[in-house]
Amino acid sequence: MDAMEEIWKEAALPDKTGKLSIIFKGINDLAFLYCSGFVDVEKNTFQSWVDAFASSKKKDGTYIVLHDHWLEKKKFHYEGPVGEPFDPDALEEREYSEEEFLKILNERLIPATIFNKDSGPQMIGNLKLHKKLEKGNLKLDKDVKQALKGILNTYPSPLRILQMRIQAFRNAKGEQVVHSQLDTQKSEFAAGQGAHQIAQARLNEIMKVIKKEEAAAASTAPTISLKDLKKKKPGPGRV
Repeated sequence: MDAMEEIWKEAALPDKTGKLSIIFKGINDLAFLYCSGFVDVEKNTFQSWVDAFASSKKKDGTYIVLHDHWLEKKKFHYEGPVGEPFDPDALEEREYSEEEFLKILNERLIPATIFNKDSGPQMIGNLKLHKKLEKGNLKLDKDVKQALKGILNTYPSPLRILQMRIQAFRNAKGEQVVHSQLDTQKSEFAAGQGAHQIAQARLNEIMKVIKKEEAAAASTAPTISLKDLKKKKPGPGRV
């Protein structure tokens, strides 16, 4: 079944007459979804996303979205790869040339934030002020890694927020989702039940795909018989 239909099944609620709809209590709900990875923000501006709900907006500022109107929003839905969240701790602690470090910023850090590539030189300039760049080389140490983490946590891109939610889900016990630091940050939007339900339904759908892919990978992984295992001797430094 289509992902938007699946989300509708989980998020739509009946009114007093039994008619189903998804209710957004205000524009903050739309902002919540836009900034949580539900919308493809590379192709759609926030204004175009909000404008798409104009016909569903009521005088009190709420949005009552009916089934057909909800399915129309599929064109905004992000359906690309999710990938793993960038972790600055994975970077090697050593000296980097300014050119090398700018490449890391442009390829790894900045795409995970709300900034654009024009921000790279400014970030390097800030490190120069803190004497982390001397004679053209930048010393990437724990302090710099912590600074990079601070940027990621304060200014995450919608895709990174989605990546962090998936990571939290996979690290959780059972099916309980652990609320990450980024989830706390998103609560500033004061999103209502409808927006939270949609975000959770979307996460559930992504996890179904991930689990299928993991199961398929496990079924095609090479196996080793007990006989072959007995022939193998442990190498040095291995358990």
